Amino acid sequence: MCMIAMDFTDARKHADGERLIRLYKFLLLFFMGAGKTQYADQSFRLLAQVHCLLSPRLAHELTWCRFVNNKGLPDSNIEPDREMEHNNRSTKDLIHMYCHQSPSQPVAQATSFSAIYVIRNTSHEEISRST
Repeated sequence: MCMIAMDFTDARKHADGERLIRLYKFLLLFFMGAGKTQYADQSFRLLAQVHCLLSPRLAHELTWCRFVNNKGLPDSNIEPDREMEHNNRSTKDLIHMYCHQSPSQPVAQATSFSAIYVIRNTSHEEISRST
């Protein structure tokens, strides 16, 4: 199981969606054997969507659009929900940093700082593509 977990982490870091889908087959068996039925159900749903239920275009999107790379390095991909958690954490840290001010002011300042953080980490190509 340790090797599967290490391979799963490596596949995530390198944004290898096809390998992740293959690993979910092994994880499905492990989850069923360990009595983790909710994880097994979600793994089965993912596999069914990718292989049977979705159109080839949506299956490709579900397989490969699961990663975010803000650093630009080849092995520094993370999941989008983890990236969102990091952004939420930095926003909360900014709010706590400004807690000595009036209650409405820290939230406004922290959200503007968070927006600056997002803009700073967005490449110029992404900005021009979205406009």
